[in-house]
Amino acid sequence: MSQKILYNESRIFNRNLYDASRKGVQFYYWLDSVFYPGFVGKSSGGDLAMYQYVESGRMRCKSGEKEFISQGGVFYISLTRQRYNWVKCDSKIPVKRQCFSIYHSSFHDYLVREFFPELHIKIVLTDQERVADIMQRIKAEFSGSQAPEKLAALHMELLCELSRQNCKNAYPEQFSNILQYINKNIQSPQLGREDIAEYFNISIRSLSRMFQKYLSTSPARYIIGQRLVMAKGYPQVHELTIKEIAGLCGFKSVNFMIRQFRQHEGVTPGTYRQMIIKKDL
Repeated sequence: MSQKILYNESRIFNRNLYDASRKGVQFYYWLDSVFYPGFVGKSSGGDLAMYQYVESGRMRCKSGEKEFISQGGVFYISLTRQRYNWVKCDSKIPVKRQCFSIYHSSFHDYLVREFFPELHIKIVLTDQERVADIMQRIKAEFSGSQAPEKLAALHMELLCELSRQNCKNAYPEQFSNILQYINKNIQSPQLGREDIAEYFNISIRSLSRMFQKYLSTSPARYIIGQRLVMAKGYPQVHELTIKEIAGLCGFKSVNFMIRQFRQHEGVTPGTYRQMIIKKDL
């Protein structure tokens, strides 16, 4: 009698080996896996930062004395270096998940905590299709050229989208849609309060009131803040110039980005890049 297969996995490794002299976000592998009902196994874990999108099913795992549950429609990020005693498929349907791993570095952990302060990050997704689309583009890059700058840009896009969805339930639907619109168009230099107000058929005054009520800021300051968060993720990509980073983040000019960077961070983008490099030395 043939043994029933309870686990299926396909993995794509990054052909670019870890480079200690390059201090940015560096990917290790992409993983598609399916756990079928009845599966019980082990997972090494711990050596890498893990990003896991669970499409369906429910899975339990144990680390030390603690048990964790992963379920469909939720995205998980783990920054800890813990190992797991066992992993079980804890549902009547298969657990389908997509994962990728990133080497631990002070820059990576700092970047993620700009969005999420926890070591174990759990985001209940409000728009699985958008996250699934970004994950598929990351997989496509793994299957193709594996360009470090493209993977870094996709990693930043994923963090921005997860952060937006993590906050979605805290706001009324209209304001959540406005934040989603900003996130989707953040790279456009034309994005501003006039564009947003026109798109949602509301007055600029009403738009400003919503931002003040829910975020205690103005639309313009929020947009600049989101662009700066993106900009702080790009200095890791040494192949990009500061001017190219400004364009990718939607700033109308490199001089404007430098002024905003200095105002909010106290240093220029170039100095910030050197500070990030020194943190990992």
